[in-house]
Amino acid sequence: VPKVVTYFSGDIQVAPISNSSIQYSDIHWGIYLEVSRAISSVWGRPIFYIDETENIQLNISKETLNTLRERLQQIVILLPPIIGDSKPQNDSIQKRLLTTIEDFPLNAENTSLQAIFSFSRNALQLVRLIRHIIQECSISELVLHSPPPIWKNNINQNEEFNSEDIIRNLEDYLCKFSFENLCLNEKGRNIARVLALSFIQNSRDDSDKISARSNMLTSHCPIYFSHVDRTLYNAFYLLQYQIDHYEDSDVITRKGKCVEAVSMIDSEVIPQIVSQLLSPQFLKNSKINSTQFCYLFEFCRLLCQLEQHELVSRVCLACAQGIGNEMNDEDFEIDTPLSPNTVQAKNICYSYIISALENVETLEINSLLTEDEQMRMELPKLKELVINCIEEADKYSEHSFFGIFYEWLLKVDHRKKILVSMNGPFIQEFLNERKRFDLLGEFLLHTKNLEDAAQLYSKLAESAGPPPSDAEFYGWPKHMEDRIKYLILAILATERSNSTDRDFLQDLIDRKEIAELQLQVKKELLEKGILEPENEALFVLEHYILDLSDLFNKFALPYGLHECCLSILQSAHYVDDQLPKSIWNKIIDENIKSSQLDIKIRSWISKFSHSKSIFPIDHIIERFIQFDKNNFTENTRLFINELLAKEEVSLTDILESYSRIEKQADQRLQNILGEEIVKLKENHSHIFSRKAKDVTGKNLQSLEDILKKKTKIDK
Repeated sequence: VPKVVTYFSGDIQVAPISNSSIQYSDIHWGIYLEVSRAISSVWGRPIFYIDETENIQLNISKETLNTLRERLQQIVILLPPIIGDSKPQNDSIQKRLLTTIEDFPLNAENTSLQAIFSFSRNALQLVRLIRHIIQECSISELVLHSPPPIWKNNINQNEEFNSEDIIRNLEDYLCKFSFENLCLNEKGRNIARVLALSFIQNSRDDSDKISARSNMLTSHCPIYFSHVDRTLYNAFYLLQYQIDHYEDSDVITRKGKCVEAVSMIDSEVIPQIVSQLLSPQFLKNSKINSTQFCYLFEFCRLLCQLEQHELVSRVCLACAQGIGNEMNDEDFEIDTPLSPNTVQAKNICYSYIISALENVETLEINSLLTEDEQMRMELPKLKELVINCIEEADKYSEHSFFGIFYEWLLKVDHRKKILVSMNGPFIQEFLNERKRFDLLGEFLLHTKNLEDAAQLYSKLAESAGPPPSDAEFYGWPKHMEDRIKYLILAILATERSNSTDRDFLQDLIDRKEIAELQLQVKKELLEKGILEPENEALFVLEHYILDLSDLFNKFALPYGLHECCLSILQSAHYVDDQLPKSIWNKIIDENIKSSQLDIKIRSWISKFSHSKSIFPIDHIIERFIQFDKNNFTENTRLFINELLAKEEVSLTDILESYSRIEKQADQRLQNILGEEIVKLKENHSHIFSRKAKDVTGKNLQSLEDILKKKTKIDK
């Protein structure tokens, strides 16, 4: 099919441009000529102008308009049979208006004729629209006093123009756009659609007139006012009538009308319709008042009864957006602060959304069977509606809504879970501003901002002192246990992130270890009754993470917390064994007569045996022997057996310790050590055998030397 370009200009007739090899029939040329002559008198001229009294007048005579209508009507009737339409020629003009070009067979000439048919049909409908309007009212009245409702179905909007721009400048557009623009230009066709809606809206106080005009335009001008437009406007009128007569009607009647309107149209259009009814954009110079808000509340409650909770959010957000736009202020800019009345009106719209969500929340909670289920409830329906609400608010750019909505979510625990499990806008900024560091950390983990989460938890753990008294800091660590928890979370977040800062990770691990030691010191001071809970030293241990040196010298050592001292030395990788030996002397001295010595020995082995400098086996055995009056009694054997049972120390290490002690012992102790070596071999032969297989080189030679000495002693 060749490309066809059809162009009309004044009284010049330009034939379709196509492939030169195609021969068009005389009928084809005759139709183009007839259309060109019919429209030549109006083609390049604006349809309207402003007279001396600043009223909008028709720029062509009514006779010219009637003649144009008759000629275009004849062409629309004539063309379908020529193109190949199967419908009989005596079909009414209304049916011809609904004929589409897809109904015709395709060939080069038909393609060209289809273009002229579509143009003629559009032009005829535009002429009819203009005739109907000027017969019943003035154009100025429509432009100034009948702003039409606009929804996405009847206006094709793009970045170059939109419905608000057309409504605001309708008078200028009507006087600048020519017949050509209104027929062929997309914006021109939108202007004609707005004009048709204004014509219907002009009769808003007369339901019979609305019905008559709607039917007439749908029949004669379906391109500019379709059946869909009529259905939408009928729903709009039902809702509009309830607002206009709110004080004169009863609740049951209003509810019935609202249900009827909602059932007529798609739910996507309802927010646009209701918001235009209640916003200054539609009311022009009127201010939104208590009647409109009462109606909005009643309408939202009805939607809740119909279980249209998502629709409540869209309706109220659309209304809030319309209120904030302040279309009547020509100097209004996007950054202009909203007036107090506007803020209050927006907040009322937001409150209706929250009321609807609370209604869903109550129903969902009541559906749970037991109190335990309520404690761990997830409320999936509420969460779904909350997420939908956030998405709608972002779409409507209602940024002031987020702060109010997030505050509502903070009031109840199960709502907090929903808040930190979303990816909504401004949540991080909101939680940070409200100092909700507890929830901010959860949110950062949920959104995979692991490095930010690690930094946050690290700073919280290092927060010095109790929470400031002049403000509430949620998540501020109140106890050392909280600081340890934050350090653990920071470590996990850092390990799971892609961070290459290994020094930061090691620092977190070190601080966690110090905090745990500090907690151990604090607990022992309390358990042993060394300090009262109100003591300032305990306050420091609770609210500050100290360094190891201060923890050892100011707390563990002065207060005689010997095991804590060993733990601190072990954490500091202390290598000199003299200080640990002196501490072990005190530990053994204090516990040698304890009834729970076996338990304590197991605890010491578990905590310290893997560090040779902190756990000097030779010295500990010697200390036990000294207490046993240079004899091997149950205490010493208990210690040795626990060492071997835990497999923290090998039998070889024990035998070597015996050998070193033997060198400095008198003859009597040497004999006792020899006997103990034999008993060890007999009692732990299986361990001895397994360990012997594992040792090599020097260790094995040392073991042989010990056995030779044992044989010599036996002899």
